[in-house]
Amino acid sequence: MSKKVDKTYCHCIQKVKHKNPNINPYAICTNSVYSSRKLKRTKVVKCDKYYDWDKMNVKELRGHAKRKNIKLTKNGKYIRKADLIKLLK
Repeated sequence: MSKKVDKTYCHCIQKVKHKNPNINPYAICTNSVYSSRKLKRTKVVKCDKYYDWDKMNVKELRGHAKRKNIKLTKNGKYIRKADLIKLLK
């Protein structure tokens, strides 16, 4: 697959997760990105390399950290955005 299609797929996943966290974004995005181009997704796409962590707000970063089981607090306080980005990378 091309990097552009994979990047579009990852962007779609991020948007769908943010809008409605209770639905499966992978099925929706596979259908909308790959099927619309008459392609078949044959491999697992690692989306972390396509995310621009610095442009995300803190709420989105905390959502990614939560899905990766990264602790969000230290000494009873939330981790700063810069430190959270380092942990996610």
